[in-house]
Amino acid sequence: MEDGAKITPANILILLQFVAPGFLIVYFRSLFVTRRQAAFKDNLLFFITVSVIYGFSTLPLTGLLPVTGTGGLWRWLGWLVTLITAPVILGVFAGLAVQRGWIRRLLAALGLRMVSPYPTGWDWSFSRHDKPTYVIVTLDEGTQIAGLFGSESLAGSELEHRDIFIEELYDLAESRWQPRPVKQSIWISGKVIRHIEFIVPD
Repeated sequence: MEDGAKITPANILILLQFVAPGFLIVYFRSLFVTRRQAAFKDNLLFFITVSVIYGFSTLPLTGLLPVTGTGGLWRWLGWLVTLITAPVILGVFAGLAVQRGWIRRLLAALGLRMVSPYPTGWDWSFSRHDKPTYVIVTLDEGTQIAGLFGSESLAGSELEHRDIFIEELYDLAESRWQPRPVKQSIWISGKVIRHIEFIVPD
């Protein structure tokens, strides 16, 4: 086997530099922003692109980190921060920046308008509620279902399997919300939903 083909710490670090940061940044960002996720192999070029951009921005730091030789614990700690910890923090920050609208407001202040990172109004509607919210779901045949959409509720975002799980049902009569004697929840397929109203508690 040729020397260039051997598995060495240097080769492993090079491979990680070209894939790991981009994967971690995109993955942790996606925890806060709903997107249609492709398979890993289909996103590999995107991961590499993000990793290269990240690598150039951290070049002053990585240039000081030896691949082999002296350094011991501090050398591996430096690579751990560079290849894992920093990309995770950056991905979380990027996700929060989009979810909370920080980037949109900054661009608006500069007179620029960004394309929405959310593919549908469904995704945008559920992503912007970080507190328990009352909802009224109207079905295709006109039936209305009222309930509390909180931390134990879920709105699926898969295009082919869109659905909603409401953790607690309420009886709605003359605009008055009455909890049921026995706590009940419900799962509703997105295929039978006409529209959803959101009522944010004061």
